[in-house]
Amino acid sequence: MRALFFLVTFIFTISPLQAADKIKVVTTEIPPYTIEIGMRPGIMIELIKLIEDRIGHKHDINFYPWARAQMLVQSSPNHIIFPLARNSEREDKYDWALKVMQVDAVFVTLNGQKVSLKDAKNLDHITVQQSSPFETLLKEKGFTNVIASARTPDQHLRLLEKGRVDAWYTSKDHAQYTMADTPFASKALFSDPVKSEDVYMAFSKKFPPSLRQKYIDIFNTLKEDGMIDHIRKQYR
Repeated sequence: MRALFFLVTFIFTISPLQAADKIKVVTTEIPPYTIEIGMRPGIMIELIKLIEDRIGHKHDINFYPWARAQMLVQSSPNHIIFPLARNSEREDKYDWALKVMQVDAVFVTLNGQKVSLKDAKNLDHITVQQSSPFETLLKEKGFTNVIASARTPDQHLRLLEKGRVDAWYTSKDHAQYTMADTPFASKALFSDPVKSEDVYMAFSKKFPPSLRQKYIDIFNTLKEDGMIDHIRKQYR
């Protein structure tokens, strides 16, 4: 009986570093927040690398199509996903551990027409990222002209350039970063923010509690030190 007590105690006194061995980090390509190939890895990836440097345990960043990345976190323990916006459909599927920043959702056009939410409903086609809050919001508002797909940012922009869609609904940061150093940067018009949303670094519902707290504590320290704002400014 005494041996069994010590065995159970050993199993359940796992250190944060031991728990960190089990963690998998997943995301998708959403510049400037996450960048798979580039000179810099993106705001959210720089942030998690800083956090994990202080924890003392680094993880590879695994890029997947967005719908698959979300399913992995919903169906498996010990996962981290970002950048994820919070909504009623997702609310009970994740542990919303770290609220990182606020982003503005806008309509982007290249035809010289700045559109409002009301105007956008009368457009022929709007491109939007599949399985994203942008798709969800437009469909909730009764939009029937939405083309949702897993295209890359450049591909959404090309659709806009070729006139195959009339507008791109995305975050302003995302669009500005995609268009930087291109001829489109001077042509693009952005609507007033349709919605401002908080973006999170979310965890699986089953995540090691002591390690979860370490991520939160280190994140709060970085935020208080102004490091998150500093990183974000590097991508503007």
